[in-house]
Amino acid sequence: MTGKAGALLTELAATPAQSLASVIAKLAVVVREANDNTDIFEFPLLQSRSALDDLQRLIQAAITYYSARLESLLFHSSMPESKDFAPRRVLLSNP
Repeated sequence: MTGKAGALLTELAATPAQSLASVIAKLAVVVREANDNTDIFEFPLLQSRSALDDLQRLIQAAITYYSARLESLLFHSSMPESKDFAPRRVLLSNP
């Protein structure tokens, strides 16, 4: 694809998504572009790969963030233990 639409598609592929909503927007463009093309060789592969890369990056960032947060809560919490609520003792001890 050439012209302004082609330039926008190229820019879309080069721009990393910052959220799942922006990945969905990229995929919506891919689907629309794929539906508009009559030539299978013009399928928007670059944009599809870009959206997949974005998903992988965002998921890895979420895993890293929440893993660190969970570790902090489990092992570095100053939450007092009580008889009714002692998650640290339960999670860290062997039965």
